[in-house]
Amino acid sequence: GGLAFEMQPRFSPDGSRIAFVSDRGGLWNIWTMKTDGTDLKQVSKEQNWFVNSPAWSADGTAIFARRHFVGTRSLGAGEIWMYHASGSGGLQLTKKENLQKDTGEPAASPDGKFVAVNVMNGSNVPKAAAHYHDFGVIKIMRLTGTKLTPLTEARVPGHWCEGAAWSTNQRTLLVQCMVE
Repeated sequence: GGLAFEMQPRFSPDGSRIAFVSDRGGLWNIWTMKTDGTDLKQVSKEQNWFVNSPAWSADGTAIFARRHFVGTRSLGAGEIWMYHASGSGGLQLTKKENLQKDTGEPAASPDGKFVAVNVMNGSNVPKAAAHYHDFGVIKIMRLTGTKLTPLTEARVPGHWCEGAAWSTNQRTLLVQCMVE
């Protein structure tokens, strides 16, 4: 019961729809609607784990999202999935390494050929933890059809690295991290 919790709105490339995260179905999933609030559609239909951080494909036909897993002693780990914008069971594009290396929010390049994701890499745990690192990692992967192929990765100074944004000319990738 109660009101739905909704967050992370993202306009489609043509500006006609908004993808967002909602728990109106009982668990965080990706939904879309027209910009006037009509034509509400549930895109992901996860029953066990959170699905969040929607990112539209360049052509607006697909939405990339993070499927988020949580263990008993974990802040979580993520996998990147791709869903048809009209709703589908989803297609897994990456696999979680473990419950500590959280693969974060996907960012599709403006030309639709690349997806960037950040990995917390242990930067999201207490400094005293054995698997703590003082950096995150940004990974860039080539998207060919429904396959992601790793191209490169780099350390990103800071903690809790979440979120990346491509410049329109794709020469710069902005990554958000906390720095002490």
